[in-house]
Amino acid sequence: MPELEPLSINRMPSLKSGDLRNSFPASRSCILIPFCTLLVVFSTSRASDPNFDKWFYTYVNKIGPASLGIYVVDASNGQKLFGYNEGKLLKPASTAKIVTGALFLDKFGSNHYIKTPIYLFNQSENNKIAGGLAILGKGDISLGARFYRWDYTKSISRLVNAIAETGVRQINGPVILDDNFFKNSKYGTGWTWEDLKHYYGAPVSSLPNDDNVIDIFIRPGRKIGDPCRIECKPKPLGIIFSNETITVAQNQGEKINIHRGLDSTLVTISGQLSINSKTKAEAVSVAYPAKWLGLRLKDALKKKGIVITGDVEVFDNPDRPFIPKGRWENVNSFTSHSSRSMLNKMMKRSQNLYAQSFLLQVGKLRKDHHNFYSTEEAGIKSLNDWCYSIGIPKKEVGLDEGSGLSRSSLISARAMTKVLFHMISHPERKTFMESLPIAGIDGALRYRLRHESTKGLIKAKSGSIKHVRSLAGYIDRKDKRRIAFCILLNGFNESSHPYSGKRIVDEITLNIATRRF
Repeated sequence: MPELEPLSINRMPSLKSGDLRNSFPASRSCILIPFCTLLVVFSTSRASDPNFDKWFYTYVNKIGPASLGIYVVDASNGQKLFGYNEGKLLKPASTAKIVTGALFLDKFGSNHYIKTPIYLFNQSENNKIAGGLAILGKGDISLGARFYRWDYTKSISRLVNAIAETGVRQINGPVILDDNFFKNSKYGTGWTWEDLKHYYGAPVSSLPNDDNVIDIFIRPGRKIGDPCRIECKPKPLGIIFSNETITVAQNQGEKINIHRGLDSTLVTISGQLSINSKTKAEAVSVAYPAKWLGLRLKDALKKKGIVITGDVEVFDNPDRPFIPKGRWENVNSFTSHSSRSMLNKMMKRSQNLYAQSFLLQVGKLRKDHHNFYSTEEAGIKSLNDWCYSIGIPKKEVGLDEGSGLSRSSLISARAMTKVLFHMISHPERKTFMESLPIAGIDGALRYRLRHESTKGLIKAKSGSIKHVRSLAGYIDRKDKRRIAFCILLNGFNESSHPYSGKRIVDEITLNIATRRF
């Protein structure tokens, strides 16, 4: 098979892997340019019918047989302004991250840090030689280039530097990665197998690094008939790439496919690019994050002048934990970024791995977590208990993981809005509000709701899985009124409808922002 060829790419904003991992598919990008104009065309009787409820009941007939739940309250006092199927259980998609993020802040606060311990075995008197190295994972999701403006050279630097600080220069033994902090929780409940190869379905680990994802940059070969040239960031140690691409003549079409079997370390890249094509950015999840971290760590320590003679060993079986006793000594640790920073990264870009990790951290916090089959199950118990404690009826919340990627999670629009209203007076309200994407400005809403009445005035979390579109958050209206709202659109078949679900949700939101209640 053709070998992978290293490239040097000047990362233009359109090629940032941060955008890649969170942008809409290229096939839908054409919607973005005319979107604001289309909203005006799709709106009905804006001038003639200024009341929201009268406008809505005319508008809702356009949606067809889909299920819709809406709840709107005055954020100053919780007074209901509008409701439509507000108690109906619907799939939230990524708006579920509102609940998970609020729960995480409630339990840990915005200045929480995760410390990951480092152990050395039988270190010599001068500390320069050790018989082994062990890292005990605690779920630090901030070990990655995302936290360093996509500088991959810094992604695991905190770990490497913490080991170097011990003074060790030679390790005559294994590199042990203990991945047992979270029990039986590699994937979220309700995540489907076809999601798992993608960046948004990356496996959860107590030793995550670089979002457990490899970014792939593909450009045409030097001449027609050559395989395309491929660069991977970070370095894909322990992962095999099969390059089955070809460079074709100008304007012959472009299509790239990425395939990785479930729990496989083989990634196949197939398809074609035309000779004049620009670089294409793709991504693939890593099946064994802890093993990948161990291999990356060995490589980085070698460059730092620290020799390691042993192999990488991963402990990820709850029945076979790594116990650092005897001559193992805790010599240092490395510290995560703050929970405020991690929450911001999760919310703005809708990062499923982070959201699920937050839920697991909450589950692990329980004194009785060992009584549950999985850490996820313990986290869901804490989530449900918290929702009930703020006045949400048990019958209106049925989340089964933390990210919203699940196809079986359920919640009502009223329950979601109650979480938003609760956070208005929460001690961590500032951190929570600042984490939400801002319409027309940043995060997953940077290209949406750019009307003069909404741009910069809506802080909300969007959600999108097949046949589901959702949006929930806050609107600061021009009349100085702050509103909390939730819109859940389910069972919407875009292939048989003239308008996208996203467009419908945004049109309803625009009218919540501008009409009278």
